[in-house]
Amino acid sequence: MPTSSLLLLAALLFRDAPAPARSLVRVGAVRQPAATPLDTIGWVVGRWTTTEPGQKGDSIRVVMECQWSTTRNAILFTVTTTPASTGKTSPYYDGAYFSDPEHNAFGSWQVDNHGNVGHATVVITSKGWEQTTHIVHPDGKFHETKTTLERTGADAFRLVGSFRPAGGEKWLPAIDQIYRRVR
Repeated sequence: MPTSSLLLLAALLFRDAPAPARSLVRVGAVRQPAATPLDTIGWVVGRWTTTEPGQKGDSIRVVMECQWSTTRNAILFTVTTTPASTGKTSPYYDGAYFSDPEHNAFGSWQVDNHGNVGHATVVITSKGWEQTTHIVHPDGKFHETKTTLERTGADAFRLVGSFRPAGGEKWLPAIDQIYRRVR
């Protein structure tokens, strides 16, 4: 007997039978994605600004924008500067924070507007994080920076930075800024 005939016979024989209980099958995500190690510093995602004095009294507005990568395995950041005298926004540097499973730590890469490339080791603290960045210049020379980022509220953090020239032993103060969230 052909298959179509068997199906027709079964339909006729069981047409008055009660329908079987149906179960609900969910398709797609039913809960939030699993937490990533970066969730520890995920609060930095957003847009932050500060204003620093600048040279000769010309203040400079600094904007830092942080966003999750599409894979949620990195926090991408862009920093721009705008001198008050010109009002012209310029890129300063771009980079990413990421979990570094090889070293059981966080890391960061950044590239600035002069082609300097920095690689940082990031250590989480109770208030934020500290990072030491080795920055290589296009001519092969290098220097290091040390940055402490401390959260001072839901919508503010303090960034304190110092630098050390190649071969130097002493850390020299560089910046001390309060960033505020604007979105």
